[in-house]
Amino acid sequence: MTKISQKPTTTSPSNIFWEFVIILLPVVIGTVIAIYLDAFDHMVQFFHQHEDLEFDEYFVGVQAVIFGLAIFSIRRWLDTRRHLAHRRTIENKLRLQTREFDLKAKQIQCIYDISNLTSATEIPLEELLKKAVQLTPSGYEYPEHVNVRIQYKDKEFLLRDNFDQHNNCIAAEIIQENKIVGKIEVCGLEPKDSCPPQLVLSKQKLLDEIADRLNNAIARSKDKSAVKDSRERLQGVMASVPNAICVLDLKGRFTMVNQSATKLTYYLADELIGQPVLMLFEEQFQDDVKKHLEDVRNTGNTVSQLEIELVRRISHPIFVSINLSPLYEKGLVNNIVMTIEDITERKKLESQLLQAQKLEAIGQLASGVAHEINTPTQYVGDNTQFLQEAFADLTNFSQQCQKIAQSDQVAELVGTELQELAQQIDLDFLLQEIPQAIRQSLEGIDQIAQIVRAMKDFAHPGKNAKTNANLEDIVQNSLTVSKNIWKNVAQIKLEFEPDLPEVFCLPSEIGQVVLNLVINAVDAIEEDLQSRPNREPGHITISARQQDQWTQLTFTDNGPGIPPNIQSKIFEPFFTTKAIGKGSGQGLAIVRSIIVDKHQGKIHLESNPNTGTTFVVSIPTAPENTPQNQQYLQQLCDSEQN
Repeated sequence: MTKISQKPTTTSPSNIFWEFVIILLPVVIGTVIAIYLDAFDHMVQFFHQHEDLEFDEYFVGVQAVIFGLAIFSIRRWLDTRRHLAHRRTIENKLRLQTREFDLKAKQIQCIYDISNLTSATEIPLEELLKKAVQLTPSGYEYPEHVNVRIQYKDKEFLLRDNFDQHNNCIAAEIIQENKIVGKIEVCGLEPKDSCPPQLVLSKQKLLDEIADRLNNAIARSKDKSAVKDSRERLQGVMASVPNAICVLDLKGRFTMVNQSATKLTYYLADELIGQPVLMLFEEQFQDDVKKHLEDVRNTGNTVSQLEIELVRRISHPIFVSINLSPLYEKGLVNNIVMTIEDITERKKLESQLLQAQKLEAIGQLASGVAHEINTPTQYVGDNTQFLQEAFADLTNFSQQCQKIAQSDQVAELVGTELQELAQQIDLDFLLQEIPQAIRQSLEGIDQIAQIVRAMKDFAHPGKNAKTNANLEDIVQNSLTVSKNIWKNVAQIKLEFEPDLPEVFCLPSEIGQVVLNLVINAVDAIEEDLQSRPNREPGHITISARQQDQWTQLTFTDNGPGIPPNIQSKIFEPFFTTKAIGKGSGQGLAIVRSIIVDKHQGKIHLESNPNTGTTFVVSIPTAPENTPQNQQYLQQLCDSEQN
């Protein structure tokens, strides 16, 4: 930018010329008039000497011309003086505006330089204040006369020594968190009466602008220091957390991992940074993980306790529980935080706990099962004893028949002997009862085999993988092993839709669900029977029907119902309304865990006091990864949100 001088300009040669002309113009006019008058006197004398000449009219004309010229010259002189005065006024205004423009340009450039300085993130705070002291004078009219001082806390930064606080000094405060922590001062400014008032005000405004930018820079410096400290603390916390913590960008790539993540995955941090998180999962699980990442990114929802198998760089895969949470910046999701917990041991313990629950149930059912086996065993034994004795009689009868056949007197004795022998062993009774005894024995053996098979299926730990299973068989097995519990308390009625498809499930765990819900209903009915002996007999209805891609299994009893104030707590672990020693509070909690967590199903309760209770269990009919089931799950989630 070309510098424009702000000192008063000298008078130009053209101005001097016109000033000189204006001064001499009256003299010239007076001289001309004098010459005209002198010439006029000579002309008058000439005409008087020659009286025959008549020049009076010319005299009047010449006189009028002379006075006209004089008046015109005076008027032009006055106009010229007025124009010159107006021109000098305009020139003064122009000089003032030029001076103001030049000063404002300096101020803008100064603020621009200060802004660039304070926006630089890599400059230390002390270096920034030193440079601010050097840049501040450039915004004032005479920077060579200006001295600047910044006081911040216990430190002082000077442009030059000998700061004179009484030499036309102005100041602005540096404020942080509503406290004055310093100030910036400027001295050596030109006297206030040497420049217009608007320029005097702009000096303080400029200093206030500089102070504001320094305030922002100091605040950012503190924020950066706080962020640095916070990041260091965060890294320390992340390093000390036993669970793996990973930060993902919106494309699902690693941007930060803690030490626990490297230990869990057997990947180095540099090997994970920038790589997609899907590399840690088998191909069949990647779509599910990707769907959850998109949900967190698009809606800001969180995903909790997603249990999945994780693939490591070396060693075998492990079961992990994953939580996904959005990380916001300026109100928008800009990262995703993923925590990973190794639950392999917990899975083993859960499996062992479930098996222990089954064994506990079997232990509680042992006496009943023994009684159930005893009945068919008794008549199998009685019938076998009868068959043994009957067979001995038949053997004797056969031997006697052979002797008679070998006798010489067969013809005479055969009729009488055989008839007496048949009456002796009651042959008609044997022929009637032996088939019946054999049939009953076979039925008893079948019942024993059924009970043993049901006990075996129920007690078996089962496979970890889901498979298609017949739901009616599962229910029948559970009812068989628990028959001694419910047969004297309630009647159980099964209502299954015909052609009900197989269910994709863990059969042994669904059997545990049936057993727990039946026992829960029996306990409620039995307690109500004790308090109301005259009430109607207990009954439990178990029904199953197909709904879209789901199978609904409903358990309805005519017990006392569940009070509304505890309905929200019944699925909580260790919550029970039974007497001490009667219930552990784990039955319904296990039911919910099996249905909701392991089968991605749903269970809900319908109950009113004195009208009974209904548990509705919804189990996916097909594998979870089928499009139809995924669509139904989405519809189910939408309906719950609405």
